[in-house]
Amino acid sequence: MEFTDLDKCMYPELAKEAVRLGLVGGYPDGTLRPQEPITREQSWLIDLRQMKFLQAAPDVPAMVQKYMPSIVRIWSRNDKGQTIVGSGSFVTPDKILTNAHVVGAYTEVEVDTQGGAIKGTVIKKDIGLDLALVQVKGKYTPLVIADKAIHGELCLVLGNPGGEWQSVTMGLVAHPDRGQYIETDARINPGNSGGAVINMQGQLIGVPSHKITIEGFDNQNYAIRVEVVRQWLG
Repeated sequence: MEFTDLDKCMYPELAKEAVRLGLVGGYPDGTLRPQEPITREQSWLIDLRQMKFLQAAPDVPAMVQKYMPSIVRIWSRNDKGQTIVGSGSFVTPDKILTNAHVVGAYTEVEVDTQGGAIKGTVIKKDIGLDLALVQVKGKYTPLVIADKAIHGELCLVLGNPGGEWQSVTMGLVAHPDRGQYIETDARINPGNSGGAVINMQGQLIGVPSHKITIEGFDNQNYAIRVEVVRQWLG
Protein backbone atom coordinates (compact mmCIF):
# COMPACT_ATOMS: atom_id res chain seq x y z
CA MET A 1 0.00 0.00 0.00
CA GLU A 2 1.25 3.45 -0.89
CA PHE A 3 0.49 6.07 1.75
CA THR A 4 -0.09 9.62 0.63
CA ASP A 5 0.46 11.54 3.87
CA LEU A 6 3.57 10.06 5.50
CA ASP A 7 4.88 13.62 5.75
CA LYS A 8 2.31 14.18 8.49
CA CYS A 9 3.86 11.44 10.64
CA MET A 10 6.59 12.12 13.13
CA TYR A 11 7.82 8.53 12.59
CA PRO A 12 6.93 7.59 9.00
CA GLU A 13 9.00 4.39 8.92
CA LEU A 14 7.42 3.33 12.20
CA ALA A 15 3.97 3.96 10.71
CA LYS A 16 4.73 1.71 7.75
CA GLU A 17 6.15 -0.97 10.08
CA ALA A 18 2.98 -0.84 12.19
CA VAL A 19 0.86 -1.47 9.09
CA ARG A 20 3.20 -4.23 7.94
CA LEU A 21 2.88 -5.98 11.30
CA GLY A 22 -0.90 -5.71 11.16
CA LEU A 23 -1.17 -3.47 14.21
CA VAL A 24 -3.23 -1.01 12.19
CA GLY A 25 -4.61 -0.75 8.67
CA GLY A 26 -4.47 2.09 6.19
CA TYR A 27 -7.57 3.98 5.08
CA PRO A 28 -9.16 2.93 1.78
CA ASP A 29 -8.02 6.15 0.12
CA GLY A 30 -4.40 5.39 1.07
CA THR A 31 -4.09 8.03 3.79
CA LEU A 32 -2.93 7.74 7.37
CA ARG A 33 -4.87 10.73 8.74
CA PRO A 34 -3.20 11.40 12.10
CA GLN A 35 -5.87 12.37 14.61
CA GLU A 36 -5.94 14.46 17.78
CA PRO A 37 -5.51 14.43 20.75
CA ILE A 38 -3.24 11.42 20.20
CA THR A 39 -2.09 10.90 16.66
CA ARG A 40 -2.27 7.55 14.99
CA GLU A 41 1.47 7.29 14.68
CA GLN A 42 1.84 8.01 18.41
CA SER A 43 -0.51 5.14 19.17
CA TRP A 44 1.47 2.94 16.79
CA LEU A 45 4.63 3.93 18.61
CA ILE A 46 3.06 2.91 21.90
CA ASP A 47 1.89 -0.40 20.42
CA LEU A 48 5.28 -1.13 18.90
CA ARG A 49 7.15 -0.28 22.08
CA GLN A 50 4.81 -2.54 24.01
CA MET A 51 5.34 -5.32 21.48
CA LYS A 52 9.11 -4.92 21.65
CA PHE A 53 8.95 -4.97 25.45
CA LEU A 54 6.79 -8.08 25.54
CA GLN A 55 9.09 -9.82 23.08
CA ALA A 56 12.08 -8.99 25.27
CA ALA A 57 10.38 -9.76 28.59
CA PRO A 58 11.48 -13.05 30.15
CA ASP A 59 9.01 -15.90 30.48
CA VAL A 60 9.48 -16.32 34.23
CA PRO A 61 7.11 -19.31 34.66
CA ALA A 62 8.99 -21.17 31.92
CA MET A 63 12.31 -20.30 33.56
CA VAL A 64 11.11 -21.54 36.94
CA GLN A 65 9.90 -24.79 35.41
CA LYS A 66 13.21 -25.29 33.62
CA TYR A 67 15.70 -24.34 36.35
CA MET A 68 13.96 -25.10 39.64
CA PRO A 69 14.74 -28.86 39.37
CA SER A 70 18.41 -27.90 39.83
CA ILE A 71 17.58 -26.42 43.25
CA VAL A 72 17.46 -28.53 46.42
CA ARG A 73 16.54 -28.18 50.07
CA ILE A 74 19.21 -29.14 52.59
CA TRP A 75 18.67 -30.23 56.20
CA SER A 76 21.51 -30.25 58.73
CA ARG A 77 22.32 -29.29 62.31
CA ASN A 78 24.57 -26.72 63.95
CA ASP A 79 27.08 -27.41 66.70
CA LYS A 80 24.26 -27.05 69.27
CA GLY A 81 22.21 -29.76 67.60
CA GLN A 82 19.62 -27.32 66.28
CA THR A 83 18.05 -28.05 62.90
CA ILE A 84 19.24 -25.95 59.96
CA VAL A 85 17.31 -25.75 56.71
CA GLY A 86 18.67 -24.07 53.62
CA SER A 87 19.05 -24.40 49.88
CA GLY A 88 21.58 -25.53 47.31
CA SER A 89 22.00 -25.90 43.57
CA PHE A 90 23.56 -28.56 41.41
CA VAL A 91 26.71 -27.26 39.73
CA THR A 92 27.70 -30.70 38.38
CA PRO A 93 25.42 -33.74 37.91
CA ASP A 94 26.36 -35.07 41.36
CA LYS A 95 27.61 -32.05 43.32
CA ILE A 96 25.59 -29.38 45.12
CA LEU A 97 26.88 -25.90 45.89
CA THR A 98 25.59 -24.27 49.07
CA ASN A 99 26.67 -22.11 52.02
CA ALA A 100 28.98 -23.42 54.73
CA HIS A 101 26.50 -22.18 57.34
CA VAL A 102 23.78 -24.33 55.74
CA VAL A 103 25.64 -27.62 56.15
CA GLY A 104 26.62 -26.62 59.68
CA ALA A 105 28.90 -28.83 61.74
CA TYR A 106 27.87 -32.10 60.09
CA THR A 107 29.49 -33.94 57.19
CA GLU A 108 26.29 -35.84 56.29
CA VAL A 109 23.15 -33.93 55.28
CA GLU A 110 19.63 -34.68 54.06
CA VAL A 111 18.80 -33.34 50.61
CA ASP A 112 15.32 -32.90 49.14
CA THR A 113 15.19 -32.98 45.34
CA GLN A 114 12.18 -32.93 43.03
CA GLY A 115 12.62 -36.69 42.74
CA GLY A 116 12.66 -37.28 46.49
CA ALA A 117 14.96 -37.24 49.52
CA ILE A 118 18.59 -38.37 49.21
CA LYS A 119 21.73 -38.37 51.36
CA GLY A 120 24.61 -35.98 50.80
CA THR A 121 28.22 -35.86 51.98
CA VAL A 122 30.05 -32.59 52.54
CA ILE A 123 33.32 -32.91 50.59
CA LYS A 124 34.54 -29.31 50.73
CA LYS A 125 33.82 -26.39 53.04
CA ASP A 126 35.20 -22.90 53.56
CA ILE A 127 33.77 -21.07 56.56
CA GLY A 128 35.50 -17.81 55.60
CA LEU A 129 33.92 -17.71 52.13
CA ASP A 130 30.75 -19.38 53.46
CA LEU A 131 30.75 -21.98 50.70
CA ALA A 132 30.35 -25.76 50.78
CA LEU A 133 30.16 -28.57 48.24
CA VAL A 134 27.96 -31.63 48.80
CA GLN A 135 28.41 -34.93 46.95
CA VAL A 136 25.36 -37.08 46.18
CA LYS A 137 24.68 -40.32 44.32
CA GLY A 138 22.80 -40.08 41.05
CA LYS A 139 22.78 -37.67 38.15
CA TYR A 140 20.93 -34.36 38.15
CA THR A 141 20.73 -31.36 35.86
CA PRO A 142 23.26 -28.68 36.93
CA LEU A 143 23.07 -24.95 36.45
CA VAL A 144 25.52 -23.28 34.09
CA ILE A 145 27.85 -20.94 35.95
CA ALA A 146 28.01 -17.43 34.48
CA ASP A 147 31.18 -15.40 34.04
CA LYS A 148 29.83 -12.45 36.01
CA ALA A 149 26.74 -10.52 37.02
CA ILE A 150 25.84 -7.38 35.08
CA HIS A 151 24.89 -4.17 36.85
CA GLY A 152 21.12 -3.68 36.51
CA GLU A 153 20.27 -7.02 34.89
CA LEU A 154 17.13 -8.90 35.90
CA CYS A 155 17.61 -11.89 38.16
CA LEU A 156 15.68 -14.62 39.96
CA VAL A 157 16.37 -16.03 43.42
CA LEU A 158 15.48 -19.72 43.67
CA GLY A 159 15.37 -21.48 47.01
CA ASN A 160 13.40 -22.48 50.08
CA PRO A 161 12.85 -19.48 52.40
CA GLY A 162 11.75 -20.60 55.85
CA GLY A 163 12.09 -24.16 54.57
CA GLU A 164 9.11 -23.62 52.27
CA TRP A 165 9.60 -25.74 49.15
CA GLN A 166 10.69 -24.07 45.92
CA SER A 167 10.12 -20.33 46.11
CA VAL A 168 11.08 -17.70 43.54
CA THR A 169 11.58 -13.95 43.80
CA MET A 170 12.59 -11.53 41.07
CA GLY A 171 14.59 -8.31 41.04
CA LEU A 172 17.64 -6.55 39.71
CA VAL A 173 21.34 -6.84 40.30
CA ALA A 174 21.54 -3.64 42.33
CA HIS A 175 25.33 -3.84 42.23
CA PRO A 176 27.58 -6.61 40.86
CA ASP A 177 30.58 -6.04 43.11
CA ARG A 178 30.19 -5.44 46.82
CA GLY A 179 33.50 -7.06 47.60
CA GLN A 180 32.71 -10.75 48.03
CA TYR A 181 29.05 -10.24 47.14
CA ILE A 182 26.56 -8.97 44.61
CA GLU A 183 23.65 -6.89 45.86
CA THR A 184 20.09 -7.51 44.69
CA ASP A 185 16.60 -6.29 45.49
CA ALA A 186 15.19 -9.78 44.82
CA ARG A 187 14.10 -10.89 48.28
CA ILE A 188 16.37 -13.26 50.22
CA ASN A 189 15.20 -14.72 53.52
CA PRO A 190 16.48 -17.41 55.91
CA GLY A 191 16.23 -20.69 54.04
CA ASN A 192 17.23 -19.08 50.73
CA SER A 193 20.84 -19.32 51.89
CA GLY A 194 22.91 -21.53 49.59
CA GLY A 195 20.38 -21.46 46.75
CA ALA A 196 20.82 -19.69 43.45
CA VAL A 197 20.61 -16.23 41.96
CA ILE A 198 20.27 -16.73 38.21
CA ASN A 199 20.23 -14.32 35.29
CA MET A 200 17.69 -14.37 32.46
CA GLN A 201 19.77 -16.98 30.64
CA GLY A 202 19.35 -19.31 33.61
CA GLN A 203 23.01 -19.02 34.60
CA LEU A 204 24.18 -18.91 38.20
CA ILE A 205 25.42 -15.42 39.10
CA GLY A 206 25.43 -15.67 42.90
CA VAL A 207 24.80 -17.81 45.97
CA PRO A 208 22.29 -16.19 48.36
CA SER A 209 23.98 -15.46 51.64
CA HIS A 210 22.32 -12.80 53.81
CA LYS A 211 20.39 -9.55 53.95
CA ILE A 212 20.61 -6.37 56.00
CA THR A 213 18.10 -6.44 58.85
CA ILE A 214 19.14 -3.20 60.56
CA GLU A 215 16.29 -0.75 61.13
CA GLY A 216 16.11 1.77 58.31
CA PHE A 217 17.25 -0.67 55.61
CA ASP A 218 14.75 -2.30 53.28
CA ASN A 219 15.17 -5.21 50.87
CA GLN A 220 18.96 -5.06 50.65
CA ASN A 221 20.09 -8.60 49.91
CA TYR A 222 23.46 -10.17 49.18
CA ALA A 223 24.76 -13.23 47.35
CA ILE A 224 28.31 -14.53 47.00
CA ARG A 225 29.69 -13.31 43.67
CA VAL A 226 30.01 -15.84 40.89
CA GLU A 227 33.68 -14.88 40.38
CA VAL A 228 34.35 -15.97 43.98
CA VAL A 229 32.41 -19.18 43.41
CA ARG A 230 34.24 -20.06 40.19
CA GLN A 231 37.64 -19.54 41.79
CA TRP A 232 36.69 -21.60 44.84
CA LEU A 233 35.33 -24.47 42.78
CA GLY A 234 38.56 -24.48 40.76
